[in-house]
Amino acid sequence: MRLVNLFVAVLVLGSGPCFAGNPGAAGFFPEMENVRPGGPSGGLCGDIPAEIPVSTRCVEQCMYQGQMAAVGEEVIRANCRCSCAVEAGLKSLATASGSRRFPIVDFLATSEDPRLVMPLVRELKRDMVERTGSWSVVIPALGRLGDRRAVPVLVQALEEDDFDWLGREMAVQALGDIGDPRTLPVLLQAVDRADTREAALQALAKFDDPRVIEVFIAALAEEEEPELRNMAAQRLASMGREAIPALIRSFSHFEPEYPETGKRQYLCRILARSPEPSARRALVRALRDSDPVIRQCAENALMVRKK
Repeated sequence: MRLVNLFVAVLVLGSGPCFAGNPGAAGFFPEMENVRPGGPSGGLCGDIPAEIPVSTRCVEQCMYQGQMAAVGEEVIRANCRCSCAVEAGLKSLATASGSRRFPIVDFLATSEDPRLVMPLVRELKRDMVERTGSWSVVIPALGRLGDRRAVPVLVQALEEDDFDWLGREMAVQALGDIGDPRTLPVLLQAVDRADTREAALQALAKFDDPRVIEVFIAALAEEEEPELRNMAAQRLASMGREAIPALIRSFSHFEPEYPETGKRQYLCRILARSPEPSARRALVRALRDSDPVIRQCAENALMVRKK
């Protein structure tokens, strides 16, 4: 798909329907040297649906501009078909309706052309009203494109209670892929929803922000899935010194009737990996802990730190 995007990028800069100007033989398509076409349609983008009429003139003009490239004609033609299909798909999307619309959206959603951001945003807004199901390909595509202009509509999809639960989960994943720090409050709220909790924690793991620390400490609880607990522990360990005070508080302060042994074992192991003196002091205090499992963990951790 990177190769398709290379053609599309040149297409965007050109003045004609495909390419304008002649970039010359010096690395016209520098990443295409060892590539072969794939997909039944003879293009690297796979099948081009019948709903997208690919202009022969567009392909021919594109190939003419690429004739000096140090790649085979077959590769050039395949990529030209893909770039022209994206161009034609954008035009077709403006007028398509009913059953003809989804194949066009599905094809465009496989491209990483930055021109597609706003058309896909409009498509998602449309689908949230008409409920045709195109959200299932549009939301992941917006995440892959990584453009912050998609954030408002993704937040809207996440916050609509009557929207499909899988759509809300995908919206969380897409927001994590985009990585806009302004979405942190929304993602933190999504942690509290059963249908978006796991996706929200995975999305938050991509943010380097102290606001995520307490959320990941809470995710160490014994009732959480093992995979989720391991992910939270790894993320906390990777945050280094910044997370240590909160880790020590959670490790050292607990209700005797609720010892949270499993959670505190995770915290013990994270503290054992820290070079911070405060982490060592917390482990030394834990040698007198009322929970024998924690005492043993602290002893083992201190032995490891001595090595």
